Amino acid sequence: MKSPSFALITGASQGLGRVFARALAARGQNVILVARSRDKLESLANELRSSRLMLVEVLEFDLASPSAGQRLARQIRDRKLPVNLLVNNAGFGVRGEFRNIALQRQMEMLSLNNAAIVELTYSLLPSLTEHAPAGIINVSSTAGFQPVPYASLYAATKSFLTSFSLGLQEELRSGSVSVVTLCPGRILAGGHSEEAKNGNRRFGFVYQSPEKVVKDASVSSVCKSRICTGLICLAESGRMFWRSNSNCDLFDFLCRSAFPKHQTLYERRNGGDSVTPLRRSCTSLLRQAGALLGKEH
Repeated sequence: MKSPSFALITGASQGLGRVFARALAARGQNVILVARSRDKLESLANELRSSRLMLVEVLEFDLASPSAGQRLARQIRDRKLPVNLLVNNAGFGVRGEFRNIALQRQMEMLSLNNAAIVELTYSLLPSLTEHAPAGIINVSSTAGFQPVPYASLYAATKSFLTSFSLGLQEELRSGSVSVVTLCPGRILAGGHSEEAKNGNRRFGFVYQSPEKVVKDASVSSVCKSRICTGLICLAESGRMFWRSNSNCDLFDFLCRSAFPKHQTLYERRNGGDSVTPLRRSCTSLLRQAGALLGKEH
């Protein structure tokens, strides 16, 4: 009898990870929940088991520790839990002047946001390939599209993750393992809108609900697209297109923040195949963003 396959979700105790777990459970997908907080994981596991006929495994694990990805993959193999979906969601960011943030804390961020994902992805690829069709969802961020003063290293970790994820997607394109790169903006805390209302009004449109982010990731998995929430990123004939998915303000924000003036960005319109070149300078917006972040600290 064939063993049931599982979706492995890191950072599953809260935020996007918790929403991913509920969404996958609603489809009858068995899940492995990974995070540092066992109490929160057990509470979520009991909730899922009580409402769905599916298997839930809980693994208390600190992915910011050395060689964490390899050790977690070893535990999963030892427990004979085949994985056909990997959701690399765990991560965190620290803000402030680079020189004033404790080096140990920044190295923990590097380990969790990058090293653990590379190790876990590498170690679980054989299982994913064996239990195809399979998938990998890497939760990156719009912060990785440009340098971000006062969050310099965090933005760099997300830039690395986006680049790694998109490159891996191309390597695996001919096989049966799909890769989705999820790049949300600011996530509403607890799914509520108070944070956006109290924040800077000019950037209020960047806030997104975790449910919307997970829904877009699910759609992209089916379409085998590379996704930035609010935008679908597609490669066609060597050129890069950004198709506005739902929010033109978000599209315009990313145009202005992510691309230097000498580069051209193409928008594929929803209604047809017409492509409009857009040229935007990011200099003034980066200065404003840096000033805004500086005031918060």
